[in-house]
Amino acid sequence: MTTPSSHPHEIWGDVVKAIAITAVVLGHALPGSSSLSRFIYLFHLPLFFMIAGYYFDFDKYADNSELLIKNSAKRLLLPCVVMSFVAYDIEFWMNSRILSFFYGAGKAVVWHLGMFDFTIAPIVMMMWFLYCLFAVRMILWLFLKSTRFLHLPVYVNLLLALALGIGGLAVGKWKALPWNIDIALAGIWFAYIGILLKQYHFWQWNKKIHLFVVVLCIVIGSIDFRYAQLYFNDRVYVHPLLALLGAAVLCILAFYVTRGIAGIGKYKYGKWILMVGVYIGCNSLLIMFLHILFPDFSNPLCQVLTSLVLCLIFVEVLARVPVINNVFHVISLQEILKTKPR
Repeated sequence: MTTPSSHPHEIWGDVVKAIAITAVVLGHALPGSSSLSRFIYLFHLPLFFMIAGYYFDFDKYADNSELLIKNSAKRLLLPCVVMSFVAYDIEFWMNSRILSFFYGAGKAVVWHLGMFDFTIAPIVMMMWFLYCLFAVRMILWLFLKSTRFLHLPVYVNLLLALALGIGGLAVGKWKALPWNIDIALAGIWFAYIGILLKQYHFWQWNKKIHLFVVVLCIVIGSIDFRYAQLYFNDRVYVHPLLALLGAAVLCILAFYVTRGIAGIGKYKYGKWILMVGVYIGCNSLLIMFLHILFPDFSNPLCQVLTSLVLCLIFVEVLARVPVINNVFHVISLQEILKTKPR
């Protein structure tokens, strides 16, 4: 749902999203009790939050919140509305489940009102995550606007973002909030780190500093994998502070891996491999929608490959229908080939 970058230094951002969405698809294909599944759930959604923060243009929206709401609603909420109509017939919209569209908690929620139990159904498919991304962008704008007004030092802002993250996890354990605001609060921690990485020109740091960061990330990530859990979908959090710190360093490691993958673009056949990643990454949100619609396979690898291929077939079909493409902003393979890395 993003435009592929024609600038080599941005290609890796599309590949990060490709890794994130592939991890999501694989996580859904694996048994929940497997070690690989538990590892994937530690970082795959935080990775989306961090890359969203990295590319968040606060200067563009600092004094124009209306533009932020308009652009974010068009990119994230409009597809939710359309997919809701596609996924359910009119009966869905005529009963109490219509509230799930406005509530968007990702799971069924029961509210106790006096002698009545009122159930709000789970939001359709994976659309809960788009509501969450919308909430992250709104809260991130408020966070940056407030910290800039107060002239707080960066380390204080970072601690505040971490506090918001821990608070979001604590609230989510009690009750899933509308539009997944509890998860969005945790997402601010990752998004703000993404902002700092870009603000301080992360990729231009000294090689020795990069080596130290990688080693530190591996150590913390290993401890995180051993002791923590971070299942946003089900609000299952074990050692929340460690989980947030560990997820952040695992996301940074994913940035390093992706940067390395992006480097193969300078080789003859590496460009074509890289374009596959860009193609998947640019359509990651649509793949988020569609991948759970396809039949399950006993082999997780077959499940992932089949889901990605079928999703990309849908991409090519939707890209040729202007009205639909205006909603989902898909990027066809032809467009990718026009902007291939050089």
